Amino acid sequence: MKKAPYQKYRKSLLFLLIFNLLGDISFALPVSPLFIHILSFLLYTGMGMVGAYFFYDISRANHKIPYIIGVFTLCFAVSASISYMFSQVLIFSFIALLTLKISLFFFLIRYIFKKSRHTNDIVIAIITTFLLLGSIYTFIYWTLTQLSIQWFAQAAFAVNGNMNANVSLQNLFFYSYTMLTHTGLTNITPTIYISQFICTTENIISILYIIFTTAHLAAMYGNWRNKPYNHTYYDNKKPRYYNNNKYYKNKTYTHNNSSNSNHNKV
Repeated sequence: MKKAPYQKYRKSLLFLLIFNLLGDISFALPVSPLFIHILSFLLYTGMGMVGAYFFYDISRANHKIPYIIGVFTLCFAVSASISYMFSQVLIFSFIALLTLKISLFFFLIRYIFKKSRHTNDIVIAIITTFLLLGSIYTFIYWTLTQLSIQWFAQAAFAVNGNMNANVSLQNLFFYSYTMLTHTGLTNITPTIYISQFICTTENIISILYIIFTTAHLAAMYGNWRNKPYNHTYYDNKKPRYYNNNKYYKNKTYTHNNSSNSNHNKV
């Protein structure tokens, strides 16, 4: 008997979650910048490769999604590999990484809401997309801090009311997940209208994400409890019906309505 598909997809989603989380944590390590650069490069490249493999595995008839993720991963790998030698390319490597994370986020959302059965891979995908959302806004904030002086002649964020304070990437991770979870425990405040608008969108999107994913999980659980067991989910065979008896997962349930016996035959 073949394994259920989610048993195979669960490993890819776990690796995707781990690579993304460790890549974000690597920026807070008290080590040399070169080590952080190499470690984050390896982790985020691995995240893109695992994401491309995962979507290639679940979309055998349509390979556009894994190719798109693969192209974004390649762009990030190329720009990040030369950004340490040329600091001017660093902003492009972050933009490429941001594009990769956004594509993974939207494709995972599409994967989650196309599912109608409650399984562990859906739970892992929901956790992964939630962490991706916080990471995406972190890099948006960082890109805005790098460009705000040139575009607006003013810093995008202030620390403890100081407009000239240096806002590091670690501070922006803290600020982003504070906005995402609505805790409000931060000493960083947006100072220009664009940064204020982006912070507002993160708050709104995080609330909508929690509402819709919770509702979808509840609906899938209800469908799983009410719908009959389907063998096509496990061994790609049609459901078996014998003498008006439905064979489920090692159990037999009998229809009481004999008038629909002709409709229950395959």
